[in-house]
Amino acid sequence: MLDMDTISVDRVLPCPREAVFEFLADLGNHWALADAAIEVLTLERSGGPGAPADGGRVRLRGPLGIRRTVITRVDEVDPPVSLAGTALVGDRTRARVRWEVAGAGDDGTRVTLVAIVGESSRVDRLLLRAGGRGWLRRRLARILERLEQRVAEAQRPYVPTRRPLASAFEPSAPRTSPGDAPAFSPSGADSA
Repeated sequence: MLDMDTISVDRVLPCPREAVFEFLADLGNHWALADAAIEVLTLERSGGPGAPADGGRVRLRGPLGIRRTVITRVDEVDPPVSLAGTALVGDRTRARVRWEVAGAGDDGTRVTLVAIVGESSRVDRLLLRAGGRGWLRRRLARILERLEQRVAEAQRPYVPTRRPLASAFEPSAPRTSPGDAPAFSPSGADSA
């Protein structure tokens, strides 16, 4: 049975479009956007070692202890405009996930994340109607918040927060030469 259910969220990020798309282009980065409701089980790199991840398997943890294993695959990349793929849940439930990346003013980016649940099992249709749709919308909105944080962090130049290790050993008072230091005797009396 074909039962289309579209869930869409968007957010304007104060980050350059190219930086946002570069982050999203590697599926491995997407898991940095996940919260405790999403556990990464595997990542696949069809381009070989070192290539961007383009598939994987995740476990979703929903309300009431409901869990679903999802097989994901990126199958459409249009830099720096969009990225899309499929999510398969069991034998019957299939969803299409699409990231749309558009410029928004000076150095801003509007990101739209769309999930379209196409064919679904009877249980998954019931779960969507019984609150799963709202739960999924909140997860997607939170993912966009984390995307903003992660891309902003990657854009920030590195600034050490502590003194370099060598400076930790520098004394706060000027050193004296051995001849300038008073002699110490175990009896407590100064030696002459």
